[in-house]
Amino acid sequence: MKYRVIFIVILLLVLISAGIITYKVKENSPPESLLKEATQWLSTAKCAKAQSYALKEFNMASNYYDSAMLYWNQQNKKIIVSRNYDNVVSNGKQSIEYSKKSISKTNKYISDIKEEINKKFNKLDESISVFDSKFTNYPISKSDKAKYEKYKLILSESKLAFRNKEYKGCISKINSIETDLNEIIEFYNTDIEEYFQDYPKWKKDIEQSISVSKKSKTIVLIIDKYARELTVYKHGNIYKKYNIELGVNWVGDKMHQGDNTTPEGIYKITSKKNNGQTKYYKALLLNYPNEEDKKRFAENKKKGIIGRNAKIGNLIEIHGNGGKGVDWTQGCVALADSEMDDLYQICQVGTMVSIVGSAKKLSDLSEVAD
Repeated sequence: MKYRVIFIVILLLVLISAGIITYKVKENSPPESLLKEATQWLSTAKCAKAQSYALKEFNMASNYYDSAMLYWNQQNKKIIVSRNYDNVVSNGKQSIEYSKKSISKTNKYISDIKEEINKKFNKLDESISVFDSKFTNYPISKSDKAKYEKYKLILSESKLAFRNKEYKGCISKINSIETDLNEIIEFYNTDIEEYFQDYPKWKKDIEQSISVSKKSKTIVLIIDKYARELTVYKHGNIYKKYNIELGVNWVGDKMHQGDNTTPEGIYKITSKKNNGQTKYYKALLLNYPNEEDKKRFAENKKKGIIGRNAKIGNLIEIHGNGGKGVDWTQGCVALADSEMDDLYQICQVGTMVSIVGSAKKLSDLSEVAD
C-alpha cells in the first residue's frame, strides 16, 4: 500500500511537471508571425524610400527590428523552459509601428513635394515659353544667353529626375536655378518695358507716314524692328511686306558710330546703289543722321551720356545680302537679294522711311506670346 501511494505521488508530480513544461513551452513559443510581419513592414518602408523622406522614423523601425532579432537569437540559445520572448514581441511591435509611421510620413512628403514641384514646373515653363516668344530676336548678351540655356537644360534634367521619382534631387535642381533664371527673365522684361516707353512716338511716326502716303498718293516704308518686318504702304494701304535683319544691338535708338544699332525716326532715301556700287548687292541710302539725330547726339555728348570723342556715324542703308535669319548688320536694314530687287524697283529717291521699335504696344505682344 505504501509503495502504491509513493508511485501515485511520483506520477502526479511527473504529470504536473509535464503540464508546467508544456505550458511554459507554449507560453514562450517564438513569435514567428510577428517577426515576419515586422520584416514585411520594414521592407515596404524601404521600397517606399522612407530612408530618404522619413529617416528618423525609418531608423527607429530598423533599430527596433534589430533589437527584436537580437533578443530572438539570445532566447533561442536557452533551454526551452527558460526562454522569454517578451522583449522580442515589444521591439517587434515598435518596429512595425515606426515602419508604418515612416511610410505615412513618406507618402505625405511625396504628395506635398510633387504638388510643389508641379507648381514650379508650370510656373517656370510658362515664364520660359513667354520669354522665348517675346525675346526670340532680342539682343541678349552672350553670357546671359549661355546661362539661360544652361538653366533650361537643368530644368529638363529635373523633369527626368521627377519621372524617375527622385524627388529630392528634382527639387534641389529646381531650387538651384529658379532664382537666377527668374532674374534673367525679369531683367529683360524690365529692359523691354523701358524700351517700349517710346511707343507713343513710334505710333505717331507710323500714323504720320501712312497719312503722307494716303494724301500724296505715294509709297512709304515702315520698318518694324521688333517684328523684323518692312511694310510698303501705297496710297495709304499695305502693299507689300518683307522680312528683315537689323543691327546686332538693334534695341533703342542709334547713339553713335559703332554701336551696331539701327536708328529710329523718319528718314528718306537719298540715293539708290545698284549692284556693283555696294558690297551688299543693292542698297537704298538713308539720310541718317537727320537734324533730329544731330540735335540728340549733341545733347547726349553735353550730358556725358556718350564719349567726347564719339562720332555720330552715317551710311545707314536698306540693302541686300540678307536672309541669314540673324541680326548681323552694323545698323543697316538687310533683305534677301530677291526681295531687295523688288523693293529697289518700288522705291525712288525721296521715298519716306519710318523706322520704329514696334508697330504694336508691348501689352499686345505679350498677349500674342501668352
